[in-house]
Amino acid sequence: MKRIFLTVIGIISFLGIIQSQTITQTIRGKVVDAVTQEALIGASVVILNSYPTIGRACDIDGYFILEKVPVGRQSIQVSMIGYETYQINEIMISTGKETILDIALQISSIE
Repeated sequence: MKRIFLTVIGIISFLGIIQSQTITQTIRGKVVDAVTQEALIGASVVILNSYPTIGRACDIDGYFILEKVPVGRQSIQVSMIGYETYQINEIMISTGKETILDIALQISSIE
């Protein structure tokens, strides 16, 4: 009887661990100026409504990598001082492959 009880407890614990794991994927890409095509160093790329916040600044070549992004529909915001904020709504993140984005920001017309 004790052995059956321990087996049942083990199975319930295992199912709880599996259920608590979130399937994630990686998003990578590059952010450039729309006119000059030059890399935008330090541009901010953030997954909206993520907790904890998932975001990164672009490196010296304009590249970014967002890791551990939950699979499903996600909204992404890209911003940089002096440029219009760019937002991608409801992009589908799937388990089969990384999502690769090439984003061109427009210079802000606000003076």
